[in-house]
Amino acid sequence: MALRVLALSIWVPALVFGEPDLVGEKPIAEWLEQLGKSKEARAEATKALKQVGRYAIPVWNEALKHKDKLLRRQATAVLGSFGRRAGSSVDLLLKALKDKDKIVRTQAIVALGRIGIQPKKVIPPLVKKLKDRSPATRAAAASALAGFKHEAQPVLKKIVRLLSDKSTEVRAATVQAVADIGGEPDVIFPKLVNRLKDDEVDVRLATLKALAGFGPKAQRALPALMRALEDESDAVRALTVNVVGRVSDPENSLKALVNALQDESARVRENAAVAIGGYGARGAGALKPIVATMKDPEVLVRAAATSAVGQMEAGGLPALGALVAALKDPSPQIRRTAVGVIGRFGIGAIQTAPTIVRLFDQEADIAVLTRAALALGELGAGLHVIADKPALDKIVAALKKLRKHKDRSVQTGAKQGLLFIKRSAKRD
Repeated sequence: MALRVLALSIWVPALVFGEPDLVGEKPIAEWLEQLGKSKEARAEATKALKQVGRYAIPVWNEALKHKDKLLRRQATAVLGSFGRRAGSSVDLLLKALKDKDKIVRTQAIVALGRIGIQPKKVIPPLVKKLKDRSPATRAAAASALAGFKHEAQPVLKKIVRLLSDKSTEVRAATVQAVADIGGEPDVIFPKLVNRLKDDEVDVRLATLKALAGFGPKAQRALPALMRALEDESDAVRALTVNVVGRVSDPENSLKALVNALQDESARVRENAAVAIGGYGARGAGALKPIVATMKDPEVLVRAAATSAVGQMEAGGLPALGALVAALKDPSPQIRRTAVGVIGRFGIGAIQTAPTIVRLFDQEADIAVLTRAALALGELGAGLHVIADKPALDKIVAALKKLRKHKDRSVQTGAKQGLLFIKRSAKRD
């Protein structure tokens, strides 16, 4: 349905002097009219207005008042994307909260939250929407209030009530909203933690994501997180492992993460290995089970366990034998990871140098060869310290030979490996 241009001559020139009022050689007013035509024409007009950016806000403000609900829907969606720059749209969006169209009303709520200004004027009508009959509206209102962060703390109790809402959508949105708004942990945490027992997986997942955002402060939720490691949902257990690794010290959680290495879900096992590796040297107490996990049937799990050994720094050195064995893994990803970890150990893993040299004649995967060249350079760089010239000469000879490899990335790896050794000699 074609639009009738509405007295645009008054406000279009009022854009900013010197700013574009033409797009594609057409007046913005004409593009506004085109928004009401065919789907293709609307798409072209929308693209052109995006090029104008924030200077097109008056166009969308006018569109928000139009009788065509499709145009009003588009206006509410676009205005929110401008954030605080759409301050001139706040009053119109507040009026749109009473629009006849449900989608316009909901999108107006979202837009107000994304704009996030004038809290004294905007927060009260958003709070009223927390009691709307529509679950989508209640969820949008909770999320929009979160856009005001600490300024919404005075109404936090009203938002928290929605944690017990009958709608899964509303409870999930409210969990994140409560976390974003913040406040006294003693008040917030009991309410959030209780949602880890929610009947719906989506709510439990949203709760875990919210708790992760608190970082170390979420350690007070550790007992509940430990229970969540027994959740029936693979997705919940996997995310719980991540959260535990992020918010808790190994002294409190390493045992539980080690147990998770035996989980029936490969995703959980992988995340457990990643979490243990994230502890660095502090996770070395789990070296033995991590080494066992390097033989997991799933490639991603083996890769995570192999990386974890390297992250343990010196604490991972006792696993050198397992790393050498991993150089024969059927997966190139594992071989590449293993040789990279060996290289990170430097002089501490020098006894593996002959194995890596032999790898140059055995390995077909270019990425593995390239990483092996770098690793050999990392090993050789420490030989100046112990003055083992014969061993160093063998490493240098192997790298020089590899420098003539037909593949450029392997050549580059060999050159970089030699550079490691050269720089080390200068330092010593």
